[in-house]
Amino acid sequence: MDKSLAIMAIACAWTGFIIIIFCFFPSYSIKKYDRILSNYIKRNPLLPAPYSLFFHAGFFGSFGVSYFFCRIIEKKRVAFMSTTSINIYDFANTIESDVVQWFKKYYKLSKILFILYSLFMLMATIQILIIKPDSL
Repeated sequence: MDKSLAIMAIACAWTGFIIIIFCFFPSYSIKKYDRILSNYIKRNPLLPAPYSLFFHAGFFGSFGVSYFFCRIIEKKRVAFMSTTSINIYDFANTIESDVVQWFKKYYKLSKILFILYSLFMLMATIQILIIKPDSL
């Protein structure tokens, strides 16, 4: 087997393994997660387009949802949201503390996994370029 292909396969396998583990992380709090989303949608029907997409995308939009909730929990400005939407910050006060901690952990884990994924792909690409510089 070609060495560069083997390195790329290992990087992809590790990345896939990490992503599979990441898929199970939200499953232990999925009922609370769904309840928070449905309560938010009932109380605040106006959402900017990107967050509306994230809210309705299920697991694949969970990173965007965790970003959104972490920003309103920390009382920071949310991208694409008007600054006059004070009621979103009031909603953040009604979220249970264990769910708040879960959102923060999930958001941090998402960022760490993105960095790891990028690092694995960068390492594999560099390794391919080092092994076969004449193939480009």
